[in-house]
Amino acid sequence: MQDQDKAFKDLKSEFSMFDGDGDSWNTSMWFFFTTALEIHLRGESCPAHWQYRPGAGQDSHEPDDYAADIVQAYETPVLIRFGNFLARHTRLLEVSGKGPCNE
Repeated sequence: MQDQDKAFKDLKSEFSMFDGDGDSWNTSMWFFFTTALEIHLRGESCPAHWQYRPGAGQDSHEPDDYAADIVQAYETPVLIRFGNFLARHTRLLEVSGKGPCNE
């Protein structure tokens, strides 16, 4: 079993390597939907407040999805915590004028 606090910090660190390209909104959404899909593929449910619904026939990650390679290494409780972090992060981007409608 993973040390969940350390695993969460490690996952956030891996995310931050992709998040420095000036497009934080799209990077955050990419990781959010990849995380949600991974939870779904494990046969588990995402938190209701994520409002996640997988696409029709979505039964795997895209072959070149680097985020999938990352999130698959973590246990579901860590992914849920990370998804909650990303949900808050994207809301903060929106209110600070860095969301999709402000670019």
